[in-house]
Amino acid sequence: MHRPISLVVFVAVNYRTNHVRNMIRILDKNDDCIVFVRNNIIKRKFSNCATHNIVKKPWIHYIWRVTPNVTRHYEYVTIILDDVVAYNYSVQTTIQIMNVHKMDVASPRVLHASHAFMGNHSSRPKFIEFFATTFRINAWTCFWEMVNYVYPRFVPDSVGWGYDICFPAFCPRYKHMLTAQTVVHRHTRRRSDRSIHKGYDEVDTMKRAMYAYTRRECVNVSS
Repeated sequence: MHRPISLVVFVAVNYRTNHVRNMIRILDKNDDCIVFVRNNIIKRKFSNCATHNIVKKPWIHYIWRVTPNVTRHYEYVTIILDDVVAYNYSVQTTIQIMNVHKMDVASPRVLHASHAFMGNHSSRPKFIEFFATTFRINAWTCFWEMVNYVYPRFVPDSVGWGYDICFPAFCPRYKHMLTAQTVVHRHTRRRSDRSIHKGYDEVDTMKRAMYAYTRRECVNVSS
């Protein structure tokens, strides 16, 4: 029996299910998928994927639920958020490019991302901003371990900023790249609105947590 080598995880916390449905159409027989959605009625639209109801939690909470036990049979894990729209992108093409270049983490270029370098596939970024990101299973497991360490302890109410910039500090051995494929980020929140509680800076909290655990500095995005 054929077993898919790739697990694709969609998180639809902003009700942008049309974006998710369009993304699911580009999957092939080598991709399994999980969709986290808020509405029971909507679940019928994703009959080809395992679906799970969600409550009002940040996207990182649902990534945290994709434990190593869930991913143990796969070679690759991809996370796709519901605020991106695909143009010329597929998970399997990403995997092929990763294999050619011997990379561990890859993303298509992302137009209108928070960081301008994400729109230039020829750049050599210090980190990859997570929108539609594919990991080899070892890199994914390391990322999940970072989430498992930080999310429940330090930022349980976070919306998810800071995990991408701290991933290289927690998992420095894994190489990452941008491909020439394209997705477009549809903004749902102002970048400046990154604190749920007044006076609470998620990125700063993430950096402090990572330094306490690894004694490594997270990426300085202003440099």
